Amino acid sequence: MNNYEVEIDGKLYRVTIEEISENERSEPKEAVQTQSQPQQSQEQTQASPAPTATSGGESVTAPMPGNIYKVQAKAGQAVKEGETVIVLEAMKMENEIVAPADGTISAINVTEGQAVEADDVLFEL
Repeated sequence: MNNYEVEIDGKLYRVTIEEISENERSEPKEAVQTQSQPQQSQEQTQASPAPTATSGGESVTAPMPGNIYKVQAKAGQAVKEGETVIVLEAMKMENEIVAPADGTISAINVTEGQAVEADDVLFEL
């Protein structure tokens, strides 16, 4: 696997590309997960939107339009930084939306199957 940093519209994204063999290409497979994000720190490598500050904590927004595939946490649940809270399906790919910091989920603003637009608030920490 090769790691690359790509700049798009002034934002830096970290991507990992894995070479597949001819045999793997001809077999039907489940959608491959991609994980990209604006670079926020050297340690953080999972897809997560940039949080925006609110008076009570952080609101985590959708990085792109898509459908909520799975909600893996609920209001009142404690989460660790990097823990998957929501799985967003976009362009037949599953994108993990993770907690940007340790904390407690104060609100989940979406339900499974719901369509969201970029920058819609998904949950609050």
